[in-house]
Amino acid sequence: MTSDSEESSASEAHESSASEDSPETARIREAARRDAARKFRLARFMKTDAEKQATWDSGETAKELAEMDRIMGKHRQPTKGRETSSEEESSSGESTPNLVDHKQLPVSSGVFDYMEWAVNHVLTDAEKDSVCRKAPLSIGSMCSGMGTEDLACRAIENAMLRAGRVSFKTHSAYKAESNDDKIDFLKRHTTGSTQIFASNADLAQAEAQNVNKEIVARPTSKVLTAGIVCIDISSMTTTPRAVSGAGKSGDSLRGLLDSLGSMSLGERPILVILECVPRLAHHRKVDPDHRTGAQYILDELSKLGYVGEWQTVRPRDFYLPQSRDRVYAMNLLRNDFTEASTRLRREDLAKAMDLISRMKLGKPEPLATVLQNCSKYIASGKQAGHRKRQSETLEAAEKSGKKWPKDHKTYAEHKYLSEDGCILPSDFVAEVSPLISIRAMRAMWLKLAFMKQNSEENKVHSLMPQKAFTDWNKMLLIAPTGFGVGWGLIRTATFPCVTPGMEYVILDNGKARLACGLTMMALQGIQGKEVKSFRLGPRERQALARLGRQCVHRQHHCCLSSGRSIGDVRGLMFCLRSAL
Repeated sequence: MTSDSEESSASEAHESSASEDSPETARIREAARRDAARKFRLARFMKTDAEKQATWDSGETAKELAEMDRIMGKHRQPTKGRETSSEEESSSGESTPNLVDHKQLPVSSGVFDYMEWAVNHVLTDAEKDSVCRKAPLSIGSMCSGMGTEDLACRAIENAMLRAGRVSFKTHSAYKAESNDDKIDFLKRHTTGSTQIFASNADLAQAEAQNVNKEIVARPTSKVLTAGIVCIDISSMTTTPRAVSGAGKSGDSLRGLLDSLGSMSLGERPILVILECVPRLAHHRKVDPDHRTGAQYILDELSKLGYVGEWQTVRPRDFYLPQSRDRVYAMNLLRNDFTEASTRLRREDLAKAMDLISRMKLGKPEPLATVLQNCSKYIASGKQAGHRKRQSETLEAAEKSGKKWPKDHKTYAEHKYLSEDGCILPSDFVAEVSPLISIRAMRAMWLKLAFMKQNSEENKVHSLMPQKAFTDWNKMLLIAPTGFGVGWGLIRTATFPCVTPGMEYVILDNGKARLACGLTMMALQGIQGKEVKSFRLGPRERQALARLGRQCVHRQHHCCLSSGRSIGDVRGLMFCLRSAL
């Protein structure tokens, strides 16, 4: 039996290549394409710096890159003068084409500004009118976190209002969340008409008890948004389990499926939006059969009358400078279980996915711009109340027989770093030492020294001039505070994926500071306008400004755990808008 994703891939392949090609012909064509690409790259690498600079100045570089893209089967339109850092290239894989002729970029990467840009520059008048005909739209949520689906709805409402469409309205019908701190947050930031339940499974009964201990009739909604708990799925987990089995991930999914299954066909949401980490779409050893977790979920929802499809959403494609890939599924309810109804829903999904592609910008807002705009919310280590983890000096660690001094020495020898290159400059120590441990600081410097040495040695092989790594005090660099020679990356173009308990140090042209809670939110699209819309109180803002990590801060009741709580509001917005 062919899976939904296989059918979609086959359809795309059919449209992009001749249907009469045999598998052998396709393999020959691919081998020839790769050979041509290798020859093209080799010809470029053999040029001297002077030749490449002359090519750049004459404008021929853009033509050569276009030729390279033609060979590789891409359609990027390179712009002369735009430089792409090596970090951006390595973190994003291959370049994403600009699918829309963007004459104007969003004012910022914030959710409200981005949505206003999308409504004004991507949607047609007919599509805007179609959205308004669906109003009012009731929204339900499971594994709600901070309830950021409300923020997505406000962004769409605001953008439609400014575009002259005043009839589009949404309503938050219910939320389900098991974490006590997040429940307290939802109570403070939702309207009185929104019912809040303590688990997904509570909605499996026709009458359910809410968090106020009241027995109410189970609310319904046209749209359901839900996060699949990733604690058993993430690559960082120490307790991997199948999403179809026991565990926190499986229990939350089972509660969602049981709730939908207990509803009549007329009560079920027309659209179910799901979110999780990309690993859900990979086959893992703990999966009981050949199916991935993502395919298992589609199969279970199919039994309930839904037709769905998963897609990976990369924030970098949608103007956010963060490496936080997530997978989203849109599941549309069929009118009946006939093949004709299934076919119509698949056509609707294809239109929605096409709209998501049209909303891509293909590049993020410059990270330096985002940090600069939210700089007033970034506190230094001392101001943030950050207490550096206690650690031994290098001499003390060597004397006590610790392993890390030997690891650092081995790393330096393996990377052929000179003795002078391994010596930490006094200005670097003065900036970084108040924020991170001596061990992490020394490891960070060794990585920086290697990056600079590697850049200088390979400068002749650079595709574009002026891309080389410069001094640490002349660049924007981001690294985790728990840095080690065997773990951690130093990024320049995008912020790392924010995870619970992680802290990040920002080196901005020689000045070091910690990324606080408000900075984390800004990097995920929740900036000035969005914070105001969320109606965060003074104590919550103050706590966020002091936080050096993204976590649940019980003292100030700030629920900022990872997952859909913050980072994926934009993906929800894409799916909401596309499926309308």
